[in-house]
Amino acid sequence: MEKILIFTVGSQTYALDAACISEIRGKIQPTPLPGSPKEILGIINIRGKIFPVIDLGVRLSSDVVGEKKVIIIVKNEEKSIGILVDNVSDIEDSSKFTLQNLPSTTPKNIQNLVTAIMSEGDRMIFFLEAEKIISEIAAV
Repeated sequence: MEKILIFTVGSQTYALDAACISEIRGKIQPTPLPGSPKEILGIINIRGKIFPVIDLGVRLSSDVVGEKKVIIIVKNEEKSIGILVDNVSDIEDSSKFTLQNLPSTTPKNIQNLVTAIMSEGDRMIFFLEAEKIISEIAAV
């Protein structure tokens, strides 16, 4: 991991390995899927490809409701999904951050997706594992 994409959901800052990002789009209204869990907003069509879209704030049980404006298309070798976030702020070198383990008191809903905390001075960013997001949503 050399570069990370930094974004916000509510008042929290998160990051993903930039190599797992295939596209960043302005908000597109998903077509709802009847009977889906509340974090799955529906599906979108980008250049003939269909992607499920999840609301990351709902998935992480964020108490702060922001104005979600951006869909990040996250991919692995087999699948791609869209995650709806408030804002994308930057792409930065991962080497400027110190990686730390999550505290043992971290809630389970976050432990399933967040693999580490990246810190730089007083700044702390939750590092999300793209593979975990994709596999968890594929299992729903």
